[in-house]
Amino acid sequence: MILSSLLLAAPLLASNDFAYNPIGKRDPFASFIRTDTPPVADTDSPLQRYAIDQLSVTGIVWGERAPKAMLLAPDDTAHVVETGTYVGKNWGRVTAITQLQVVITEEWLRDEGHLITREHALDLKQPEGLQLGR
Repeated sequence: MILSSLLLAAPLLASNDFAYNPIGKRDPFASFIRTDTPPVADTDSPLQRYAIDQLSVTGIVWGERAPKAMLLAPDDTAHVVETGTYVGKNWGRVTAITQLQVVITEEWLRDEGHLITREHALDLKQPEGLQLGR
């Protein structure tokens, strides 16, 4: 009886086609060795010459799809940034622009392989006597 049920099941198993779905699986050809090198030098922005605490926010354009901010460098040059712009000496990126501040996130790997993340919030300089709501 077991033999007859196996014989009946064999054609059903053979007729099903197998389809591989790679979603959620790692690339089998990707290297196991991590290469955490900084991006290539042609992506350097002028704002990467300064430490983040040397920059100040002088304006924010809010209300469009992609808000933009104006950062003032120590040499008194103004630079327009948006989300994703590299800022600071440690490859920080602008991760958020709100009505009153610009958030810059730096990420790097420690020697032990731990990912370190540091966020810097640069507040918009407000003229004296003017109160803007949050």
